[in-house]
Amino acid sequence: MTHNNERNQRKYKILQSIIEIFVSTATPVGSKFLKEESGIELSPATLRNEMVKLEKEGFLMQSHISSGRIPTDKAYRFLVDTIDISPIQEESFKNEFNTVALQYFQKKQADQNVYDIVSILSELTPNIAFATIPSSKKMFFLGLSQIMMQNEFTSGTADMRGVFKVLEEDLHAFLSSLDIKRTKKLTSDTKENTEYINTNADLCEIYDIELFIGHENILNGIDSCSLLVSKTKDGEYFGILGPVRMNYSRNIIAMKEAQKLFTQIHR
Repeated sequence: MTHNNERNQRKYKILQSIIEIFVSTATPVGSKFLKEESGIELSPATLRNEMVKLEKEGFLMQSHISSGRIPTDKAYRFLVDTIDISPIQEESFKNEFNTVALQYFQKKQADQNVYDIVSILSELTPNIAFATIPSSKKMFFLGLSQIMMQNEFTSGTADMRGVFKVLEEDLHAFLSSLDIKRTKKLTSDTKENTEYINTNADLCEIYDIELFIGHENILNGIDSCSLLVSKTKDGEYFGILGPVRMNYSRNIIAMKEAQKLFTQIHR
């Protein structure tokens, strides 16, 4: 096919329109549909004749006699060899690409920050360190092998199945509904465990950390464990889960430093 004359130019325009329509719809293109979609000022009969010629030249094919036509590899090769990308089209897609790319790398970096801080916490404590992942509704946690070596779990006095269930199924939903600094204050009206309530309120107020010890846990299945939880300014939760006899001073300090690190990263 050449485009030295008006007839060939017209044929090229028809072929280009057919390819564009097929790319968008993945449906064989008939002459009537082509006219409606392309706005080419030719009758359906004329378009049909041109499509027959294009088919004979190997640019179009029919899957069934009564169906419309679809482009062949030769048609796509012709399109690529004669493609003319306008500056407006290129700029528009470049902007779209760069916007999506920026969002992707921001999410990836946010996820990586979580992975790194959980890794640090896991390195510093023989317990499970965990965090919510910004780009999903899943938990990221490390330290299962460490906690499984604790006496409570090797002796059978603590149930590892409950820990697994909480980490994989319950913890994310629980954290999403948790209001740091307020959860335990809501129970103060019961006048029970007053010493615990006041202590925990102070811990929340001073360190912005929520602490559930043993049977104080709201989550079923981990009443042999203690749970420390904090929240970043971006709304992500992180924490430490381990036996009730955990080193609270060390873990609270680790949580405070993790909070600082999250803040520094997001400046």
